Amino acid sequence: MILTVFAAVASDGVVANQIMTSPAISEVVTATGVTSGEHVVITGIDNRPDFDDWATDATVSVPFGAGILPVFILQEVELTADAASITFSDIDVAVAKLDTMLGVTSRHLVVMVNAASPDAIATRNLELRLNGDVGANYNDQLLVGIAAADIAVRASGQVQATVLHVPGTTYANAFGGGMILIPHAFNTTNHKSLLGLGGGAEDIVTASVTRWADISAIASIEIFPDNGDFISGSTAQLGVIDEHYLVEEDLLEGDGTIDIVGIAGTGDDLVVIEYGRTDAAAVEHE
Repeated sequence: MILTVFAAVASDGVVANQIMTSPAISEVVTATGVTSGEHVVITGIDNRPDFDDWATDATVSVPFGAGILPVFILQEVELTADAASITFSDIDVAVAKLDTMLGVTSRHLVVMVNAASPDAIATRNLELRLNGDVGANYNDQLLVGIAAADIAVRASGQVQATVLHVPGTTYANAFGGGMILIPHAFNTTNHKSLLGLGGGAEDIVTASVTRWADISAIASIEIFPDNGDFISGSTAQLGVIDEHYLVEEDLLEGDGTIDIVGIAGTGDDLVVIEYGRTDAAAVEHE
């Protein structure tokens, strides 16, 4: 059982009721043209060094369910031509580089998609594979609202995860997709879960959960429509939950209960990521 608590951030990316220390920055002070009786000092604030393989080194805030998650962007892809898929590779390398630089241990992955299909259709399924796995290891549950109807869908033993939906050209210039959270994506002791929340234009809204029946740490993610291509201009971002906003976590090494105490009652906004199971012989527990 694992429980992680983060300080929330506001929708404009500004820290709201921050509990932890902000991401580290270094102050650069340069003196130029100094002569007798004259001092010219230029002062600036720089981020930590950029990375060749990262789109940005900024923290953004992303709404997810009832909370807002602080996300550090690792990679970004924007298509300049129609393409069948988008793949994020060497995730473990990028995360290790980030962790070394910031002195943190990243645990949770986030994928953000804004995409569409070039086909004359209302929606396409947005599908996903982890580590190139094409085995029947993906087990989905989706709750989908289409116009005024709601549908629950269960699919087991699939060769890909169905996580969200994107629109086709039925809706001119419309894009869709959403967010996928993968808690504790890098451990090697449990199956991975994918939690999706998004929609395709105004036609469809989707909430999903997928269990990937594999204990491997996630090193690559491929996303693709169930048929055809993504249209040019579609974008996808890969990030990790920014551990600078971590308040407290409890990682059980044996059976037990999780207790997080001592959080100051100051009205600070919190987001909790809980990922666990019980030891009871039951399908599920509340």
